[in-house]
Amino acid sequence: MVVTTSDVVMCQMRHSDDQRVYRVYGSWMAENFQDQVSILNQIMSKFAPSMPHAVRSDVIKKVRSAGQYGKANNSQEWVR
Repeated sequence: MVVTTSDVVMCQMRHSDDQRVYRVYGSWMAENFQDQVSILNQIMSKFAPSMPHAVRSDVIKKVRSAGQYGKANNSQEWVR
């Protein structure tokens, strides 16, 4: 499951949708975007594999059966 920054902010700030996140915080998000990408690339390069690894078929089946939406681990909240 991929959770974007706007999704995290939306949940933490209890906004009803991610469009509100962009309307409220969008003016300063773009100016910090490249800095954030550089920081993430630096951090990820320390432990992320240089190439994708094979995924077991049972993991693929589990992800497909969960559908587009699923519950977060040990949580009652639905995430996308």
